[in-house]
Amino acid sequence: MQALIRGGGRLIDTASTYGDAEIVLGKVTAAAGVRDKLFIATKLESPDAQELKRSLARLKTARVDLLQLHNVTSKQQSLERFREWKRQGVCRYVGITSTSRRDYPAVEAVLKREKPDFVQIDYSLDNRGAEKGILPLAAEVRAGVLTAVPYGNGRLFRLVHGKELPDWARVFANSWGQFFLKYLLGDPRVTAVIPGTGDPGHMTDNAGAMRGPLPDPDQRRRMIEFIESL
Repeated sequence: MQALIRGGGRLIDTASTYGDAEIVLGKVTAAAGVRDKLFIATKLESPDAQELKRSLARLKTARVDLLQLHNVTSKQQSLERFREWKRQGVCRYVGITSTSRRDYPAVEAVLKREKPDFVQIDYSLDNRGAEKGILPLAAEVRAGVLTAVPYGNGRLFRLVHGKELPDWARVFANSWGQFFLKYLLGDPRVTAVIPGTGDPGHMTDNAGAMRGPLPDPDQRRRMIEFIESL
């Protein structure tokens, strides 16, 4: 967390169902006194007041920055209760999430009808399904986009294992991690990437993707061709 802050980052994404993640985050944030330096996003499985109360207690905070409905699966799901919590000041923004392509139709339906502040979706250089419908729709309804599993659950690193970063990519990336993250950040519809790590060195490298130039459309096409050639 300190490496994230030192690198200029703020966003930490967690969920009520991520084991003890909220508990650990709450303890560390309180001990370090850095709550005001962080943008904390968490997720609930349903609009359940008790689940929300438990999350806030675990996180040791009276409010979160982003409260998300986790794993949208039905086109009929509503954000009305989440918006009520927003009106009460429990959260600054509301959102929806999914990392399952089979649920994309439900995500698109809820995104179009409910117009949340954010949508979180799985998106990586080798998993670009969100580009077809969800990203254009998010731009249309003016929803911020968080990209989950931006390394494809490690697939991308396995693809380039033992390979040097191409010279043409060094104008915008200093590592493979930054290469993968900058592909996503190069899409103007993307608000933030959320790679997970428990290694301060990796966190520092990830934060480096926030600096320097981003790949232009031609370079992004070349990145796709490169990965597809492996």
